[in-house]
Amino acid sequence: MSEIIPIILCGGAGRRLAPLSSPARPKQFFTLKKNGLTLFQDTVRRAACFAAPIIVTAQGYKDIVAAQLRQIDVKPQAIIAEPLSCNTGPAIALALRYLQMRKMHEGSLLVLPCDHVMDDFTAFAPLVAQNEDIAQKHIVLFGITPVRAQTEYGYIEIAMEGGEENKTGLHEVASFTEKPRKALARSYVQSGRHYWNSGIFLMGYNVAVDAYREYAPAMWFQIQNLDPLSIDRAGYEAVANRGFDRLILECAQDIRMQHSDVHWADIGSWRMFLHNIFKFHIFK
Repeated sequence: MSEIIPIILCGGAGRRLAPLSSPARPKQFFTLKKNGLTLFQDTVRRAACFAAPIIVTAQGYKDIVAAQLRQIDVKPQAIIAEPLSCNTGPAIALALRYLQMRKMHEGSLLVLPCDHVMDDFTAFAPLVAQNEDIAQKHIVLFGITPVRAQTEYGYIEIAMEGGEENKTGLHEVASFTEKPRKALARSYVQSGRHYWNSGIFLMGYNVAVDAYREYAPAMWFQIQNLDPLSIDRAGYEAVANRGFDRLILECAQDIRMQHSDVHWADIGSWRMFLHNIFKFHIFK
């Protein structure tokens, strides 16, 4: 089996939660009441049973990321510091480029945003591990059963397999739609075939490289000319500001989705913060 390498995305400025969150103190560095860890530290701990993580963050947050990792006694493989925010498409490509330069071609990438919360993630790691072999051929998304028509999330439509649910919870993906309008989101929730995209996904190194080469060739070419540990700002400014969801997932074929019952929420906006603040006892 290949090694699972967490790629933790920690570069957001938290503007959608202003003024509670700000570029000087974004939400990922807030402390959770439930365990005394920040959202970032909680995400790192969620993946503690896998390989040392690669952290992708902003240059202005590099020191606080390093300090918070020391507080929980975690030594990362690398801290990649972006000179400017270009969304998740380039951020993930930089981590992939880091692995490429070090000839680490056998592992799988477990991508984790750091502004999500989970109440009980003890079941999460085994769910990831059971899909390690699948990820050598497919991008594996982790889908959450929707409970309301949220327009802030992506929606995964599963292919119906003879009208019966796959008992393992693993499904072929028929389509992916990022942040649909309210009426469309409502129809997705009612369909019984759509799941929220958790923003967490697993993919083998070669699967990831092939996806960028096919669906984002210009971006992948530009990333090839950068050193992830010493990023040239001028070169990075030329890279398109695109999210991985729209760049890859809305276009890619042959994706898989693992259904997850983990109690999860993305609290990136005020709407989602207010939906979940009492459920998760989020901030001090």
